[in-house]
Amino acid sequence: MITQDSLMTDVIQFDGQRSFVTFQLARQTYALPIEPIRQIVEMVLITPLPQAQAPLKGLINWHGVFVPVLDLSRQLGMPDRPVAWNAHIILIKHEGCSVGLIVDEVQDVIKLAAHQISRPVDVLPAGISDTVPVVDGLAHLDGNLILLLNLDQLLTGVTFMLEELMASLPHGEEPAAEPAGEPPRAA
Repeated sequence: MITQDSLMTDVIQFDGQRSFVTFQLARQTYALPIEPIRQIVEMVLITPLPQAQAPLKGLINWHGVFVPVLDLSRQLGMPDRPVAWNAHIILIKHEGCSVGLIVDEVQDVIKLAAHQISRPVDVLPAGISDTVPVVDGLAHLDGNLILLLNLDQLLTGVTFMLEELMASLPHGEEPAAEPAGEPPRAA
């Protein structure tokens, strides 16, 4: 039987500190682990794809490579809304596929120790934590509640669609990642 505990990634199970990129989306602070993040870019022209299913907004050309871009607010179940000109795209590499995630504003790179993170199952009433598998953990930092997102769960349901889309596109060379040890920089 699959439980919330078995779905959790290693967010809680790490020694020392782990780095996360925090961002705003509809006035809520979220965070993603820094490891899959390749770059943070300011909003660029997104080419919509005819009959594309939500949350896919379209494609961007990132250094000669087509990258699908998802509306993260739609993926999190928020109502459809126009993309602001000052929004950002977080470019990630997940399971061999580059994907862009639209967020309102990228805030900071933070480090959290395991003891600073609460599991949803320990905070939320029984049964409710099972309904939010995209949330790996909760952290309270500087007066803000930060929801730590699980990329595997977040991209469940769109992974197959993205794989099919990427297989149908011409491929260029994969852009080089940022140098190791440096946090992603805003473009």
